[in-house]
Amino acid sequence: MKRWPLIIVLALTVLWAAYFSWFTIGRHAKTNSARFDLGNMEQVIWNTSQGRFFTMTDPYGTTQVSRLSFHADFFLLALVPFYAVIPRTETLLLLQVLAVVSGAVAVWLIAKKWFSSPWWGVGWVVVYLINPGLQWSVIFDLHAITFAVPLILWTLWAALNKRWILMVVLGLLVAITKEQSALLLIPFVVWLWKPHRQLALIWLAGILAWTAIILLVVLPLSQPQSVNHQEIYQTPFGSTAIEIIKSSVSHPLTFIKTGLAKQNLIYGWQLSAPYGLLNWASPWTLGAGPDYLINALSLKPAQHLIYSHYTSGLTPWLIIGAMASAVWIIKRWPRRLIIGGLGSWIIIWAGVSAWAFGPLPGAKHDHTKVVRWRNVYAASIMEWAKIIPPSARISVTNNVGSHFARREYLYSFPLGVEPAEYIVVLEDHATPVVATQAEVSAAINKLRTDQAWEILAQQNDLTVLKRRP
Repeated sequence: MKRWPLIIVLALTVLWAAYFSWFTIGRHAKTNSARFDLGNMEQVIWNTSQGRFFTMTDPYGTTQVSRLSFHADFFLLALVPFYAVIPRTETLLLLQVLAVVSGAVAVWLIAKKWFSSPWWGVGWVVVYLINPGLQWSVIFDLHAITFAVPLILWTLWAALNKRWILMVVLGLLVAITKEQSALLLIPFVVWLWKPHRQLALIWLAGILAWTAIILLVVLPLSQPQSVNHQEIYQTPFGSTAIEIIKSSVSHPLTFIKTGLAKQNLIYGWQLSAPYGLLNWASPWTLGAGPDYLINALSLKPAQHLIYSHYTSGLTPWLIIGAMASAVWIIKRWPRRLIIGGLGSWIIIWAGVSAWAFGPLPGAKHDHTKVVRWRNVYAASIMEWAKIIPPSARISVTNNVGSHFARREYLYSFPLGVEPAEYIVVLEDHATPVVATQAEVSAAINKLRTDQAWEILAQQNDLTVLKRRP
C-alpha cells in the first residue's frame, strides 16, 4: 500500500511522456510544425554542432546572424551534444518532453517535503501533468524557456534539501533559458534571506548582474544585425528594456491600465483556474511576475493566451504557490473534512480547466487532429528534405521550414529567392510570417514560368524548384 502512490506517479509520468512524444513527433511528421519556431531553433543547434556558434539565417532577411539578434536563450547550446549524436528533429522534441515530464518527479519530491500524506504528492503530480498551459508549451514546437519549467522545480527541490551547489547549477541553467529568465529566480533570494543571508545576497547580485548585462549590453549590440530588431519586446511603451522602464516611471497609470486590460484579466484567469485560484494566496507566485508583466504589456496577441510557450516562466511558480497555499491551510485547519474538501477543490478545478483550455483528447480544444490529419504532402516534403543536400541554400514557406532546418542557409519564402539554390513552397495555408498569402502565391506563380528555375515537383499546392546551372 505504501508503494502505490509512487507507482501511480511513475505510471502517470511514463504515460504522459509516451503520449506527448507521440503527439509532438506525429505533429511534426504531418507538417504541423513550422520554421517559426522549431526550424529556427534547430538551425541554431545544427549550425553550432557544425562549428558555427549560435548562428542562424535571419528569418526576416537573408543574412547570417547570431541567435542573440532575437533572444538570449543560450540553453539551446545544452542540447547540442545530444543532437550531435542523433541529428534529427525528433531528438529535440523528445528531449523537451522528457525534461518537462521530469518536473512531475520534482513536484512529487517537493510534495513529500511539504505534506504528510504521499497522496497529496499524487494529486499535485496530476495537477502538473494535466495543466493546459504546460501542455500547450510542449506542443508548440521547441523553446529553451520551456525547459525552465522543470529546472525551476528542481532548483526548489535542491534548495529544500540544502544541496547548494546543485541549486546554483540549476539556477544558472534557468537563467540562460531566456534573456529575462534570471528574474524568475528572485523568490529564492527571499527564501534564503533569513537562514543564509550571504548566499541570498550573492544570488541576488548574480541575478541583477546577469540580467543587466544581457538586456542592456548583449542584446542591444546584437539586435542591429537583424532586419526585424524589435522582435524581442513589442509594447506600447517601447521595444527595449530601458524604454519600457522609463515609460513605466513617467506614465504609471497607463502602465497599470494596460496590465489590467480585459485580455490580461482573462489570461490571468486561465493561468490560475487549474490551481483552484490557490496560487494567489502565496508569495511564491510573485516569481511569475516578470514573465507575466512581459506578456501583459506585449502587443503580440499570442502573449495574452495560454496556447504557446509564453506561459513557461509562469507555470512552475503558479504550482509552487498553490502548493504552499495548501500547506498553509492544512496547518491552520488540520481537520479531515477541510483537508478532503481542499483536495477535491484542487482536483476538480484542475480537471475542469484541462477540459476547458487544454489540448487533450476529448477536451474542448482537442488538438489530436493535427496528428490524425492525413496530409497528402507530408511524405513528399519529408522525402525532399532528404534529397536536397544540407549544403544547399533554400527558401521555404513557414509551414515546411522545420523540415529543412539542418543547413547553414535557410530563407523565409518569398525572401531569399536570389541567393537560393532550391525553393520549396506549400502554397495553401502557407502560414506566412514575412509576407501575405497572396504575396506567397504571386511569387511562386511567377517563378514557375521563370526559365532560371527548373520544376522538380508540382503536386497541387506543393512546388519544388531548383535553380538551373
